[in-house]
Amino acid sequence: MFIATSAFIDFMIDFSRTFVYYNNGYIHQHDLKYVPYLFVIGLFGSFVGKKILAYIPQSKFRKLSLLFILLIGIVTIGQMVTIK
Repeated sequence: MFIATSAFIDFMIDFSRTFVYYNNGYIHQHDLKYVPYLFVIGLFGSFVGKKILAYIPQSKFRKLSLLFILLIGIVTIGQMVTIK
């Protein structure tokens, strides 16, 4: 349930962000040819990720997810401190 919810939220955010990037000139008309490939790659990655998760116990996955969130937070804070 967590994975599906997270994937849906990520998809909706990325989908809406695409329009913002396009309207601000970060995505050009010639870049749109890559969209179908990126969509297929995203589906394939989700399928492979689901298969891999079948071998990881939920308790370990939860701890691993929390560890990655903590590491990302530490790196982000470190980057903010070094910028100033």
